[in-house]
Amino acid sequence: MDRRIERTKKSIKDAFALLISQKSLNEISITDIADAANINRKTFYSYYAGIYEVIDEIEDEIACIFEDAVKNEDMHDFLENPHKVLHSLNEVLNKNLNFYANLLRMKDTSSLNTKIVGKIKKQIVNAFLTDYPDKDPEKVEIIINFIFSGIVEAFCIWFTADRKMPLQELEETLENFIFHGIKGIVKVN
Repeated sequence: MDRRIERTKKSIKDAFALLISQKSLNEISITDIADAANINRKTFYSYYAGIYEVIDEIEDEIACIFEDAVKNEDMHDFLENPHKVLHSLNEVLNKNLNFYANLLRMKDTSSLNTKIVGKIKKQIVNAFLTDYPDKDPEKVEIIINFIFSGIVEAFCIWFTADRKMPLQELEETLENFIFHGIKGIVKVN
C-alpha cells in the first residue's frame, strides 16, 4: 500500500480513537473525524464509506494484535495452564487501556469480540486436536469457543465497569474458573 494512503488512513483511525475518548459514538460525525485528522470530508470518503467502516478496520487490526500476542505461546501449554496466554492478552490490553475501554464502551462490541475469539480459537482448537486426535472436532470447537468467548466477554465487562478489580486479579479469577468451574470462583473470594 502507498505510504500516503497508509498515513492518511492512520490519521483517520487516530482521529477516531481520540474522538471516541471524548464523545459517544453517536456524537461523532465524519466532519469531526476529518477535522481531527486534518483532512477534508472528501478525503475521508475516498478511504471509507462511513464511521462503521473505520471501526471495522480498527477491530480487524485489534484482532490481529491479539492473535500476534498469543501466536508464539505454546497452545499445548494453554490446555494445561492458561496463565501465559491470559497474561499475554493482559499485556496487550495494558499497552492501550484507555483506547480499548473507550472502544468497548460503544453499544455493540460483538463484532470485535467475535473477531478476537476467532483469531485465538483456531490456535487452541488445533493444539487440542493435535494432543487429543480422537476427540470430536466439532465438539472441541464449540467448547473452546464457549471458553474464549467467555474470557473476552469478561474483559469487556471489566472495561465497561468501574475497573475496581485489578486486571491481574481478573486474569487469576478466569484461570481459576477455567480449571475449577464455579468452585474456582468461590475459592478466589
